[in-house]
Amino acid sequence: MTVNEALTIVETLLDYQCLNKVQKIVFCQSWEGRSYVEIANSTGYEFDYIKDVGAKLWKQLSEAFGEKVKKDNIQSVLNGTYPRRG
Repeated sequence: MTVNEALTIVETLLDYQCLNKVQKIVFCQSWEGRSYVEIANSTGYEFDYIKDVGAKLWKQLSEAFGEKVKKDNIQSVLNGTYPRRG
């Protein structure tokens, strides 16, 4: 699954609420395995801000998926959950 396919799934699951720019950055770069430090350094945002956006995003996705979603398991959650929901 590509990151763009994953974004489409996430936004569909969130009732077509688009992620904002920073949420998309955190989602996409986390999907690619980057740390919050790497994300902050590559985007110019403060580390604490990126970490806060990430924490809120994973909480929102955890509620939508009905299971704990975090930076390190987003791919397995999407790959494991989506086919059963589709």
